[in-house]
Amino acid sequence: MNSHSHPLMRRIMLIFFLSSALLLSQTGTAHAAGSNPFPFVLLTCYQKTIPIDGQFVLAAVTSNGKFPTFRSSKSSIASVNTYGLVTGKKSGTCTITAKIKNAEASCKVTVEASTITLSQSSAILENGATLQLSADVSTGHEVKWKSSSSAIASIDEDGLVTAKKCGSTTVRATADGVSAKCKITVKKPSLSLNRSSITLYPMEHFQLVASCSSNRALTFRSSSSAVAAVDENGQITAKKKGTATITVKVDGVSRTCKVTVKKPAE
Repeated sequence: MNSHSHPLMRRIMLIFFLSSALLLSQTGTAHAAGSNPFPFVLLTCYQKTIPIDGQFVLAAVTSNGKFPTFRSSKSSIASVNTYGLVTGKKSGTCTITAKIKNAEASCKVTVEASTITLSQSSAILENGATLQLSADVSTGHEVKWKSSSSAIASIDEDGLVTAKKCGSTTVRATADGVSAKCKITVKKPSLSLNRSSITLYPMEHFQLVASCSSNRALTFRSSSSAVAAVDENGQITAKKKGTATITVKVDGVSRTCKVTVKKPAE
């Protein structure tokens, strides 16, 4: 990095050299008197807490007026460049040391863990329904979404949840090594029929009407199509004398209607 092309670096260098000049002017008298000053390094701070991607300048004043070398005990947590610019990388604690010959000083740096806030922590959906989740990350980084059971409810890269079958799953948003979760419950739908029993004569029709809270397709089935048949829309057609049970079903929930077909009176 060219210190002459970066305003922040120029300010750091100016502070360092002015401080060093002051020290040298003070220690020059001591040298003239024949004393040897004890080597030391002074830092602008000795402990600091920053977020991931956060930065601060660790400035140092040295007894010999020379620019110190900086080193991080764990660069994966917080790195430091030649000029003392510290950058948070991931949550944890490390030590930044400024060193000259026979002297050094250290600053304890704590990088805070990121926080993730979800738009909601739980939701109850019908099968086939969707839900848009959003996540706010303290660092502004993007999250990765994952469902613990995509068979129950899946989630795409944009946080859109799609309910697939009854049950429960946990959706997680992860960033910077931390995560937040939302419990998704896909509930069984409510289902009802307009009739639970009916009597018909051969060749008569009746329209069964099913009310369902889910938008999933209903299936109709007759226990005896020879007595009473039913089509995919729930219309019953009586065929011959006898009884049959019409069953409507969705997502494991079913309701029935008993159909009695009578022979016409002669």
